[in-house]
Amino acid sequence: SASVQITSSGTWIASSNQSWLTINSSVATTGNATLQLRALANKGAARTAIITISGNGFTSQTITVTQDAQLVVPYLSLSSNTVTITKQQNNIANVFVSSNSSWTPSCNQSWVTLLPNTLTSGNAPLTVKAKYNNTLINRTATVTITENGVNAQTVIITQPADSFTVKNKIADITIDVNAVSKKYLFSDY
Repeated sequence: SASVQITSSGTWIASSNQSWLTINSSVATTGNATLQLRALANKGAARTAIITISGNGFTSQTITVTQDAQLVVPYLSLSSNTVTITKQQNNIANVFVSSNSSWTPSCNQSWVTLLPNTLTSGNAPLTVKAKYNNTLINRTATVTITENGVNAQTVIITQPADSFTVKNKIADITIDVNAVSKKYLFSDY
């Protein structure tokens, strides 16, 4: 809201040419008075209204009122901050990115591929694809999503280790490195 002091020796009336800007008096007023202007919240671009003050015996006067554009507060959120991908080749997981601006994903490990992997605007899924984990070690990667004006968001990607099989003349034994640690004793017969 704002106010404007009107100085006049005659009778006058004020009107606005925009419905978003109202004035406290739409009836004829005589003499000096304060005109109160009230604007509805702006949900878009900057806008302008014109207040016209007219009356008998004098030239109409105008007041131009400008309201700034809506202040856009950037936001960035993720559907999940942790993802587990199986050890097989080309398995994927999706994380949904919610944003009202442009964001960029990156990853600190080469065994992870991101789609999209470039600047992206607005809400979109982020597909995380992992290469086959043929190691005997669980591995992790950090995906970082950055956007100007907000704190970066991260997703921790976990991929379990592969298991391996030992073959001998007596039996096939599969050892899963993710299982509880156990001792196995093998002897020749």
